[in-house]
Amino acid sequence: MKFPSIKKIVSSLESVLMRFPFAIAASIFGTDVAYLLVDLPYDGDRLTQYTLTRLVWVSLLALPFFLSSTLFAESNRFSKPKTLVVSCAVLLLLMGIYFSFNSALLTSDSIRFVLLFISFHLLVSFAGFLSNSSINAFWEFNKVLFLRILTALLYSTVIYIGLCIAILTVDQLFALDLNHKVYGKLFCIIFGLFNTTFFLAGVPSTWNEVDPLESYPKGLKVFTQFVLIPLSIIYLLILLAYEAKIVLQWSLPDGWVGWLVAGYAVFGIFSFLLIFPIRTQEENRWIHIFSRWFYLLLVPLIALLFVAIWTRIHAYGITENRYLLVALGVWLTGITIYFLLQKTNIRIIPISLFLLCLMATWGPQSAPAMSMHSQLSRITSFYESKNSYHDGKLKKLPDSVKTPKEIYNLPYYLLDRYHPRAFQNTFGINIDSLFEAVSKEKKYYQVESEVISKVRAHIGMNSIAEDYDRYFSIESKFDSVSISNYKTLIPIDLNSNDFQKLLATYQSAEWLLEIEKYGITYQFVLDSAYQSIAVKFDGENEIELDQPLYITNTRQRSTLVIFNLTFDKERGSKVIFLNHVKGLILLHKD
Repeated sequence: MKFPSIKKIVSSLESVLMRFPFAIAASIFGTDVAYLLVDLPYDGDRLTQYTLTRLVWVSLLALPFFLSSTLFAESNRFSKPKTLVVSCAVLLLLMGIYFSFNSALLTSDSIRFVLLFISFHLLVSFAGFLSNSSINAFWEFNKVLFLRILTALLYSTVIYIGLCIAILTVDQLFALDLNHKVYGKLFCIIFGLFNTTFFLAGVPSTWNEVDPLESYPKGLKVFTQFVLIPLSIIYLLILLAYEAKIVLQWSLPDGWVGWLVAGYAVFGIFSFLLIFPIRTQEENRWIHIFSRWFYLLLVPLIALLFVAIWTRIHAYGITENRYLLVALGVWLTGITIYFLLQKTNIRIIPISLFLLCLMATWGPQSAPAMSMHSQLSRITSFYESKNSYHDGKLKKLPDSVKTPKEIYNLPYYLLDRYHPRAFQNTFGINIDSLFEAVSKEKKYYQVESEVISKVRAHIGMNSIAEDYDRYFSIESKFDSVSISNYKTLIPIDLNSNDFQKLLATYQSAEWLLEIEKYGITYQFVLDSAYQSIAVKFDGENEIELDQPLYITNTRQRSTLVIFNLTFDKERGSKVIFLNHVKGLILLHKD
């Protein structure tokens, strides 16, 4: 094998820079930002973390978006000034996408990012063929693109693993004590710069009129004929057998079967696209049978998908995942009908899926919007049934009303996924001000937990179902005590993973804490101490005490001083799951 010369490598690099300047710039920018994000302290400023993450997201979106714009300009023979205008328009759109993400990066933002990421990669597949009607050229272009992606990932992975082993070897042999973040930074460089540049160097022209039958890789043919298609058939038979089972038993399907059907459909369509040029050749019998029957056998599976997802939506409303399954089911129905009518324009697959992803990203019909309104309506429906919903606002429930567990969880679901301004008026409370009022010194999950507790208390969700678990945390302002009256001090910092040394048991209806240290088991009854501070919670999950908790065991002549104690308590019972205890065991003087 002849290795390329330095001159050829430089020439290829110059060619890539000239052809895809904006894509390369996005790659360099994204790599720099990702490098900074890796270098950021784990407990650093959250706003900085979110800002850098948003920039990385936009950089990941920018690469396929700029690539698509270049391919579109090339296919339409745009002049350089016109190509520059198109690229600048893409840049403005990317800036708009950046500001559309919430500054706190909610779960809905992550969903939008994933949908846009899929959309822009689909756009690459057909952006250069909106004016080029050649199906052969379209298939050949995407075949080369697919193989180039696999090659780039293979090279990048091998280089990354090799360099990681080299760094680890040098670190161990020369005792350099390198920061572990060096591996994350190396990942950014290899997959951000090398992988991108290598891939772009192999992006073909959209005007190559090559006969796919003549250029069809033999290895790909063997792979599809003897691996992909047999696997698809096995998977299909399993799903059809399951469908027959639920029909015979006249039972509803499991909710997760919808994802299995959707996964099989996408996998099967991908296989169908790979064999498209050779699907009608009689010598490829496996391929010929598969291409004729695939879409027809997809019909009962699509029906199964809709039954499975409707069962979940009817019981628990719409979520983003269920919305996407419904959208995918509608898309599969349309594609199936299209190809059953003997249509052969395979460009319809990525184009229609691209439009579907965009539709699910923004607007009142989007996945986040539909999910939020569905789950909010579940809360309002429950409050309406209790006569506690008037003039578009939730009123506080009477203390006698027990809130079902699935309704009790919805405030957390809404706050975790969507900005409170979209629904806080319905709750009748300014949720934004609650976040501002909570101490900034607390970690985000603690702040969120406290805000959710206050929201629930405001609308009367304090009185919850008897079987619901709740998290509690007790923490002392001070972690020092006087030890003048004691002979020995034993520090403890144990969590639930130290189950052999930390046990919470019940004896005679008492909450007995057993701690094993240095081969000795110390026992402390926590009931009296817990009862004395339980009233302080008053709807809160976390409280701070002016002094540590003291629990004395006179028989063992020892005292347990607790600085921090976290546990889960099951409402309506005395079941307590201890998570963490930090403090001291003090042994008395004789």
